[in-house]
Amino acid sequence: MNRFLKLALPILIPILGMGIIFIVIFGIPKKNNAMKPVPIRWGEDVCVRCDMSIVDGYHAAEIINPVTKKAYKFDDIGCAVIWLYKEHKFKWADRAVIWVTSAKNGAWLYAKKACWVSGQITPMGFGFGAYKEKPHQYKECIPWKTVVKTIFKKEEKFEKALYGGYPSGGTSDNASKK
Repeated sequence: MNRFLKLALPILIPILGMGIIFIVIFGIPKKNNAMKPVPIRWGEDVCVRCDMSIVDGYHAAEIINPVTKKAYKFDDIGCAVIWLYKEHKFKWADRAVIWVTSAKNGAWLYAKKACWVSGQITPMGFGFGAYKEKPHQYKECIPWKTVVKTIFKKEEKFEKALYGGYPSGGTSDNASKK
């Protein structure tokens, strides 16, 4: 055994050292302590909610979990809002940091402080665009809470049209069994 260690240690020590260095550099995810948006790989990253490729740099969104600092990417603010507040109802939802890309230039904006306007063409058809300042062609900015409520109403209307008034995926058979 002694002879084996004398032969193996000079080989094993550098390999273990390189492995540890590799894990430290590449294997440990960096925490997003600043709670800033994570760069989106346009056309490669997909929306957490609808699985569509994120390609529109003027209507994308990110939600950062304040506990884990993990960023979740979305193709439309509507997907982000429904995912966070309706589908999952996370305990941390009210503390989540929500970022959106500006409909003017694609820069990241804090969603709750952005100037929201409706009537935009967006990936999932929710129609909201975010701006740093009110665009001159709009009379006013829509407050964040109104944006959220309107997204819920649009989703409810869509579900009724799609599922005939039954909850997502429900059928009349399911309703009669209750």
